[in-house]
Amino acid sequence: MLTLAGLPYLAVWIAVTAGRIYFTYGANHVFTDQLGGWMAANQVSVGALTDSFIFVSLAMLLARTTILAAKGRAATAKASRATAETAGSLDPEVSAG
Repeated sequence: MLTLAGLPYLAVWIAVTAGRIYFTYGANHVFTDQLGGWMAANQVSVGALTDSFIFVSLAMLLARTTILAAKGRAATAKASRATAETAGSLDPEVSAG
């Protein structure tokens, strides 16, 4: 299946990817102490933080797949209706062959 997403889709994926890369960099170089303090104060383990990124990635994948499936079904239904309308409007003598 071929999809055309456009610039908004590209912008969202670039922003999310850039945010994840910056967070990884920032956690090691920019806001290490603040992040460590927050994690200690809220009893968040490194594993839990890692798991949260995995769940966010899975949620994005599921959302994208669900949206594509819904759009695919809508396009198929629209094409079926157009085909049925075209077939119904043909002259019976011509379509009988």
